[in-house]
Amino acid sequence: MIVRRIIALFADDSDLVTIARSRQSTLQRLLMDLAHDAQLWSDLLTASGGALELMKCFFFLARWTQDEWGIPHNRRQRIEQKRPDEVHKTLGVWKTLSGDNKREVQRRLDISRKWAQHLTTSNFKR
Repeated sequence: MIVRRIIALFADDSDLVTIARSRQSTLQRLLMDLAHDAQLWSDLLTASGGALELMKCFFFLARWTQDEWGIPHNRRQRIEQKRPDEVHKTLGVWKTLSGDNKREVQRRLDISRKWAQHLTTSNFKR
């Protein structure tokens, strides 16, 4: 079995991914690489006049084993695979890999209609 580790960092609406360089990479080394990558991103933002919004930053650590064919196996839990056209909700938005946005567009229309109804029945003065 081959052990793989990956860290995904969501830094202020941007994704940074750090992957273990070899099977011998330790978690400490991976975290050091992640810290370096995050600092580099922060420095790039600062150079362009921006800054990280720390309240929007978080990370995930995933560790799994894979067989000699590269097929991942997780003894605790398998990660669900979705079809490219399968709609799922991420960060409050319904989306698909295929780009079919019908469900999200319909949701936004429903919200707009609801607010329009509230406005037409309210006591707002023009």
